[in-house]
Amino acid sequence: MSLEQTIADNTAAILKLTEVWAALSAAPAKPAAVAEAPAKAPATPKAKPAAVAASAPAPAAAPVASSTEESASPVLDYAPVGAAITAFASVNGRDKTIALLNTLGVASGKLLKPAQYEEALALFAAEEEAVA
Repeated sequence: MSLEQTIADNTAAILKLTEVWAALSAAPAKPAAVAEAPAKAPATPKAKPAAVAASAPAPAAAPVASSTEESASPVLDYAPVGAAITAFASVNGRDKTIALLNTLGVASGKLLKPAQYEEALALFAAEEEAVA
């Protein structure tokens, strides 16, 4: 394989990746559970590809429903959790703070997953009240 051919192949691959990236960036973000559902759906009707194409818009309606459900519950971001951890650490020290974070399975507050924010906030608030 010549150098020119390798460069041409790499350029084509980069252009294709750019197109895919642009398509993914333009598409709205979907939860991981919704993204897995379409991957499983085409595997069942192997004999009817047209039926798969017709059923593809149906899963698209599901993210709309889930996003309205998510908007109904308050979404907690890291800022208040980080503030609670910092306040706890300033009063109780680094070692006790890390010990509490370890009960959540992390070594740092920045490693908490968004699903753990509410639990962490409650934990540090409860410990702060117990000390006070």
